[in-house]
Amino acid sequence: MKSEDKKKTPSQKILFLMRSAEFFHYQRTTIEALLARGFRVHLLVDRRWSAVDALEKLGVFAKGYRHFTCGWAESRNDYYRNVLFYTRELLTYRHYISPHRNSQSVYYENRWYGYLPPFLQKILAYAVSRALLKMTLAGALLAGVERVAPAAENISADIKRFAPDAVMATPGNMRFSSADVEYLKAAKKLGVLTMIPVLSWDNLTTKGLMHIHPDFLLCWNDMQAGEAVEHQGFVLTQLRITGAPVFDDWFTKLRPSGTREEFCRAHDLRAEDPVVVYLGSSRHMAADETWLIGSLRAALDNSPDARMRRMQIIVRPHPANWRIYEKVSLPGVVVLPREGTLPDGPATLQLFYDTLHHAVAAIDGANTSAIIDSIIAGCPGIAIITDEYKHTQIETKHFNQLVAADALYCARGAEEVWDVLGRLLNGADEKKEKRKAFVERFIRPCGLEISAGEAAAREVEKIILGQSSA
Repeated sequence: MKSEDKKKTPSQKILFLMRSAEFFHYQRTTIEALLARGFRVHLLVDRRWSAVDALEKLGVFAKGYRHFTCGWAESRNDYYRNVLFYTRELLTYRHYISPHRNSQSVYYENRWYGYLPPFLQKILAYAVSRALLKMTLAGALLAGVERVAPAAENISADIKRFAPDAVMATPGNMRFSSADVEYLKAAKKLGVLTMIPVLSWDNLTTKGLMHIHPDFLLCWNDMQAGEAVEHQGFVLTQLRITGAPVFDDWFTKLRPSGTREEFCRAHDLRAEDPVVVYLGSSRHMAADETWLIGSLRAALDNSPDARMRRMQIIVRPHPANWRIYEKVSLPGVVVLPREGTLPDGPATLQLFYDTLHHAVAAIDGANTSAIIDSIIAGCPGIAIITDEYKHTQIETKHFNQLVAADALYCARGAEEVWDVLGRLLNGADEKKEKRKAFVERFIRPCGLEISAGEAAAREVEKIILGQSSA
């Protein structure tokens, strides 16, 4: 049994909603910290967006905690389901085509257009339709539907059965409304305290609008708090800063699992020659990056520096986009792991850490989330700037936060890649302190020694106690 408060019956209860069980690792440390503080946590996940064996996997976690339970969330199936689907999708698209999208890449506008039902796409293909949608009156009418639409009766009844002190839900703003949004709506109607812990670092800017504003939003850092005000319409009194729980495991005093020789021997690499890691992206960010890996290999092979020519490339696929690498067969290129994994368990985290530990640098084309992993692990990150991925890279606000923090090396073309790698091989890493400062501000603003999950649990406890004493 893991460390929990010793009270037999927790006095405070959290109903935690997740759109998908795949998001559990984003909030695991927060849930662990809540349980350690004596909360009872009941987690519900949306069956439509989760794997069929999701509850079985969550049950493994539940075995370690007396006061953690999980199950399937109720689904909204009444008349208002489709009505709210259309109005919410239109409101988000309206946000992306409005002037206040603040120079965010047009990619996200086009992506959301592709999410709309075909009949709405046909209507909005006309400039006059988009102009009407931008009007203040159109926004007010669409938002008015949300205000007058009742909560789903079955979901309200589910909340009443558990009688929570607070409902936490995440992410609260992704396409095709899911249980997290509907439980927030019902909880608000019932007068239950509501909170959203922000799911990911670009969630507030590149995903949808939060149509149901919780009482409190748990942000990673001050930059995200600014995005919550600018893009989602929150006020500062609703915001709390906690850090990024999804990265907590990187701060658990990881060590290499073996020697460099053992690592290289296990993965068909030469221990005497340097290694660089290429971080693959999802299909949405970059459908097929094999051309870029081929270009990188050719650039290294044509370098005047013998160390570059001997440089080996480990390609780390995104777990949702690994099949494209089945056709990669280049000398000095190893795909590891073949089918891709998230660093969401001890073994997968250890493999990722070992890979970064033995690498000169981590290179990416569009996967900037994995670059944060490498930065925390102490591995320099290099972004290859290309026109092909500019809409999901250099034109996005979250990528430019890394650039503004000077925590990332940027390379345009083979010569710049050689230059950065050469300096790193020579022991010149001028961005090392900048990366540390980025981690302190962006990932753990409450202090490097305090896990973001613990910081979030503290805020949740303070909010609930404050509400109960008000």
